[in-house]
Amino acid sequence: MELGIVTEEQREKASAYIKEAVKATIRQREEGEHIKDILNTLKNDFDIVPKISRKVIEAHIKGNFAEVVAENTAYEDLSEITGVNK
Repeated sequence: MELGIVTEEQREKASAYIKEAVKATIRQREEGEHIKDILNTLKNDFDIVPKISRKVIEAHIKGNFAEVVAENTAYEDLSEITGVNK
């Protein structure tokens, strides 16, 4: 496979993009670890399981908290009706 890098200017640009992507990936991994630490703190200090914390975080980001609550309520209602929660 041939690369479309012919000139020195293109080589420098490509190198700069790769280096920036490496930095972004490192930041992303560090943030992921930070989030895991926060979720573990919530679990250890308040007995909130990470799955629930993640749902609440996503609801805040997406702005669909009412929808998430409605889905969970429907799940609970159906579980009660079918006897799954016993």
